[in-house]
Amino acid sequence: KVKTSIAESVFKGIPESVRLLDKNASCEVFNAPLGRGEKSDAVKKLQALMNKWMGTSLPLSGWYGPLTEIAVRQFQILYADSILKPWDIVAPTGYVYLTTMRQINMLECPKLETAATTSQ
Repeated sequence: KVKTSIAESVFKGIPESVRLLDKNASCEVFNAPLGRGEKSDAVKKLQALMNKWMGTSLPLSGWYGPLTEIAVRQFQILYADSILKPWDIVAPTGYVYLTTMRQINMLECPKLETAATTSQ
């Protein structure tokens, strides 16, 4: 019997090009801003990550609908100090942008030096 790694089970069915966006990275990296209404493989990856970290059971549909938004909002509340505080806001947005992406990257790749920024 072959053991399946956590990464293999979490990212089952998600294309390699989305799973490893930085070919030089030694672990999974998420780096695409996302919001409600989008449909893509990147959203499917986000759903898998929310299932992994938040204990949700989101279907891996690739559609950023209300269930995905709720999971992202809960994630933003859980990591409010690193996601919301840099923007000086307290309410979660449900949108995956700079500080939410940074927190995702830090969880997936704890050794990454990903600077928090609120400007482009």
